[in-house]
Amino acid sequence: MNDRLIRYGEDRALEHVAYVLGRTPTRIVRLLLPVHRVEVEATVTEGRPYALIDRFLEHGIAQGRLRSVAELADFLFLDPNLVDRAIRFLTAIGHVQEAGGVLSLTELGYRSVRDDKRYERVERDRRALYFDGFGSRPLSRQYYGSGRVTFLSLADHHDRFAPVLSFESFTPKALTDLARDPKRDHYNLPGRVDDLRMLHVEQVLLPAYIVRTLGPERDRYVAYTQIGEEDDAEITALYGSTPEVASLLELGENASEGGLDLAYARKWLAKRGLGEFEPKRRADGTWQLVLPATAFGRAGGENGLSVFKVGSFIVLGSDLIHVWCPDEKLRTDVLLKRMDAFVSQRSRVGASDVEALLSRLTRQLQLGPIDLPGLRHMAANAGLHGLAAQLSEF
Repeated sequence: MNDRLIRYGEDRALEHVAYVLGRTPTRIVRLLLPVHRVEVEATVTEGRPYALIDRFLEHGIAQGRLRSVAELADFLFLDPNLVDRAIRFLTAIGHVQEAGGVLSLTELGYRSVRDDKRYERVERDRRALYFDGFGSRPLSRQYYGSGRVTFLSLADHHDRFAPVLSFESFTPKALTDLARDPKRDHYNLPGRVDDLRMLHVEQVLLPAYIVRTLGPERDRYVAYTQIGEEDDAEITALYGSTPEVASLLELGENASEGGLDLAYARKWLAKRGLGEFEPKRRADGTWQLVLPATAFGRAGGENGLSVFKVGSFIVLGSDLIHVWCPDEKLRTDVLLKRMDAFVSQRSRVGASDVEALLSRLTRQLQLGPIDLPGLRHMAANAGLHGLAAQLSEF
């Protein structure tokens, strides 16, 4: 199984917490969150955009009182064969009916004209619906069919993500409530649902990073999932405050020294040739490792730390160490390298994307405000002519 269930690493999530949300991360866990996968069957009516010719034909029948293929073709200046094929299609989906050679709209056809949506009724439609594993609350449409979200079965195992199992059974009333919800389309259930039946329920697992931050107990947890690189507000709301998730963030700390297994951290640093340095606990209870510029990419062990760790975090299990370097020149080099990597690795990037990252990195590296012209000038002076040229396009 792919080790990277979420396409970005924990450090990216932690940087977002710290420098976009403006909160202080204290721990992170990699979890597989429980989700009820409910297979249902129903007669559904879904609305889709009209094809242009279909809209004109149905309006012609409903409002122009045109009652034959010939009349429609003549009025709309269309080829009769084209109109005939379109009418056959609209008849097949239940919009048009013919009696004695006279065309008329069905109830479904009239409703489509009224709402300007091409409604289609599907008998015995089968689909899976997703509900959170603790409260049977529905997940929104963004978790369906995007190709981004991976739901794992209980039989799947992953070394770095710990499964959180729920012993709460799915509540059938949640399905009934969803079918009656006027906003059900937001949760992947169409605008009209008849004869809804539940066929099968199973528990599946959703990969997520859960970050604990300093702050009130009520909103101290933040979730990151495969949906994107920003915090997942929906999963945070559904799972962030559940005791089953919160306890996993608190449990490990009880066995460590103030939120850090200091002995393990020392071994980890020594393996990288950094044994003479040690993390220090800050006033807010978090840990920081302050290193000179020579400690980054140096020889020995596993070549020290990457310069991209400056202002970011070392993740040891669930423990966090913030990495810092007082050398402003090194931090400036890090800014330019990260901006160069961001711009060069994307085929299409807009000025707003570059400005957003620049704003975040200047806070992260404590370099003060820098605008795009200023960054372009810095890139040119540093010999990063490709970056300077790309920035000149904004």
